[in-house]
Order: sequence, then structure tokens, then C-alpha cells
Amino acid sequence: MAAGVVRVGISGWRYAPWRGVFYPAGLRQRAELEFASRQLASIEINGSFYSLQPPAAWQSWHDETPDDFVFAVKGPRFVTHMKKLRDVRAPVANFFASGVLALRAKLGADPLAIATESWLRTGTSGVVPVVVAARYADGA
Repeated sequence: MAAGVVRVGISGWRYAPWRGVFYPAGLRQRAELEFASRQLASIEINGSFYSLQPPAAWQSWHDETPDDFVFAVKGPRFVTHMKKLRDVRAPVANFFASGVLALRAKLGADPLAIATESWLRTGTSGVVPVVVAARYADGA
């Protein structure tokens, strides 16, 4: 059996309360991803859950992080919460067309985190590997 790799990371990198605690005092907000990516092996991109990110952002995130760094990309809530994973061919295509693949090897082996509501208790993988972060109303 092949050895697995466990990466420890954080969910996002722009948290004001972390400034002067996790981030050194005086570090520019613009440098927070670069700093955090050198402390941890992975970071989840949360902004992709709320809206399509511009192509330049994906490229910038790739360029600001070390070669062996891996991102977990949160899938769009339009697909998961509004469409409830139904009839999502066009929205998923739009998501990938927004530039997520500019992360290249930093997208990782299990690149897409899907936040679900209680209507979905299991996740399946289609074209891309998927990490499912299930959140149930009853805490299960």
C-alpha cells in the first residue's frame, strides 16, 4: 500500500484577528497568503464559494505560494446550495472557466471542497476528485 500524505492547513487566510498574532505585526494584508503558505502545507480558498474569482486572482495565488503548496478550493454555493447539485453542467463549467486550473499542480489531488446542507448526506465524485465537508443541522 502506498503511503498517504496528510496536509495541515487553514480555511482561508484573511482574518483580521490573526494580525499581530499568527501574522507578524505590520505585515501587509497583501502578503498574508505568501506568509501563511510558508507556515502550512495547504489553505482552502473560501472566496470561490461566494462568487466566481477573476482569472488574475487564481494566477496570483499560484505565483505567491511555494512549489509544493496545495490549495483546497471550495466549490460554489450556487452549485451546492441553490442548485443542490442538480442541473449544474453550465455552472460547473463557468466555475472552471473562471481560471481555477491556473493553480495547476497546486490544485492538489482532492481539489474541490463542497459544503453541503442537510439535504445531502453523501457526496459523489464525477469528473474531478471531491472532498465533501458535510454540515448537518442536527450536528451528526
